[in-house]
Amino acid sequence: MLAALFQAVLRPDLFYLNPRGRLLIDRHGWTLIAVRWLYWSAVFSLLRDYHGNWKPFVAPPFGLSLDSYAALQRRFSVLFGFALMAAIAGSLAVYLRLAGKAVSATKVLNVLGVTFFFPSVVALFFDLILVARGRWKVAILAPLHTLLLIWEAAATMAVLDKIYQIELRHRIADIALIMGAWIAAAVSLWR
Repeated sequence: MLAALFQAVLRPDLFYLNPRGRLLIDRHGWTLIAVRWLYWSAVFSLLRDYHGNWKPFVAPPFGLSLDSYAALQRRFSVLFGFALMAAIAGSLAVYLRLAGKAVSATKVLNVLGVTFFFPSVVALFFDLILVARGRWKVAILAPLHTLLLIWEAAATMAVLDKIYQIELRHRIADIALIMGAWIAAAVSLWR
């Protein structure tokens, strides 16, 4: 399974041809979403210093105090992760159905679970290194996380293309849709 996860990120064009890759998509993508957000939740609960080196770049939303926001983020990060991934999966499914593809929103959700899992684990590891070195700066993180998001979105669309044969223009539009939904949620709710 680990080899299939690497392939989903490094060679997504071949991932769906791998029987283990198909198994991940058919049965375990949602599990990877849960593991990913449980991992983030544990890191936030155990390691995040909201007032020190790892403070948010902008004020918490809805006029919340930083401490209230921190408690909510720790408590609801898994729910937030599932809601975000479900919203992206639903948006992709609707767009692709409008483009004439018989797309399963559940399958799209499972593909997102697979293609977004490994890069996020690696990203959080590097984020922790940046925090430890006092380099938690928007000028460093914004370009790195944007490139990561492009990579995850492109991997998602490469896998979905193997399943549904999606035209290039729709794959590009879907990459923009994934990025737009992710960035909108991150800017408005997730700091």
